Amino acid sequence: MPPLLQRTWLWTIALHRQVAETRLNRRIRGIREMSYGFVGSGKKVSLAVIFYVRRAALIQAPPLWLEVGSHKFPIVLRPPYEDSPTSKPLSFPQGLATARARLGKKLGTLTAAHVVSPDGNRTSVAKGQSVKCFQVDTGECQRPIISADPVMDAALIEDGTASGNEPTIRANPFPGCLPVEMYSPDGQLVTGWVTEVPIPEGVVPGQYGKTPTSPAMLPLTFNGENGWSGGMVWETTAREFYGQGGMPRPYGMFVGVRKLRTRNIGRMNMLHQLELVWRLELLDE
Repeated sequence: MPPLLQRTWLWTIALHRQVAETRLNRRIRGIREMSYGFVGSGKKVSLAVIFYVRRAALIQAPPLWLEVGSHKFPIVLRPPYEDSPTSKPLSFPQGLATARARLGKKLGTLTAAHVVSPDGNRTSVAKGQSVKCFQVDTGECQRPIISADPVMDAALIEDGTASGNEPTIRANPFPGCLPVEMYSPDGQLVTGWVTEVPIPEGVVPGQYGKTPTSPAMLPLTFNGENGWSGGMVWETTAREFYGQGGMPRPYGMFVGVRKLRTRNIGRMNMLHQLELVWRLELLDE
């Protein structure tokens, strides 16, 4: 990890521990979510503790700063947000999907669960259901869902049998304010950054065979449009800091938009959580 990003990650961990030690989250009312990210502070940009609170709780007067040693970090209150998907029906093999993957002895196409759901509801998708798809050579078809999870908003649609010799690639396991990119449905390259880190300790939650209590979600600076859900988000730290020779790594699945008071931002769920919970292996194609 480049020194700049490493320092950011270490300071984020230090902030999180200081929040716990000072019980700051108990002194602020109406918290919906706590996060860490960069905000404008005077004439500079600073790492900050960000609390999303109920609208009625915005009138409270929290401390202005959180001190860690001799350093001060802003404390920011923000109004509640609204999450929404940006989906369209998935079509094979040209529909927007995250990647092909291996799960045990089967191969499949990974995408967001709400993308393959007829009503756009990720909770209505389950293992064993059939998904209507489209193939250029044969037209409309049906394929079974190998695995699905409503919390991680993920579905794996079967498309072959694994030989065990397929080359695989690991997703980046570190949540952080990293540079990212993805391709829109029309093939345009979109670049940006992870804007906040709601997973401050750097440990993605997930245990094999158990549905997690929450997704490993990271917000993005680009907001996406209808049809973007299910797309692969790549982490581009090596390219950003070490030149064009650095290869991007799989990082997340784009799952929708977060509507804030002043702007919209994108959301992705980290693929490493699927590696932990499903033991999913992404194919290096």
